[in-house]
Amino acid sequence: MQTSNIIPLKFSKRTTRINLTKSVIDKLLFSQRNSKGAVRQQLYWDAKLPGFGLLVGLTTKTFKIGRASCRERV
Repeated sequence: MQTSNIIPLKFSKRTTRINLTKSVIDKLLFSQRNSKGAVRQQLYWDAKLPGFGLLVGLTTKTFKIGRASCRERV
């Protein structure tokens, strides 16, 4: 049995589904600090490719691969 290295990611109200193309990713703005100095990252999921997303932070844009559920059929 092969184990999976994919980490389950929880979908929250802060996630947005968009078509993640190079031009769209380049236009996304980096996160800003709030009044308390904390950074709120934004997670964007691809509308066409399930489980593929982009996490935008203060200075980086990181690709994420995940799935909505931990349940697997054996």
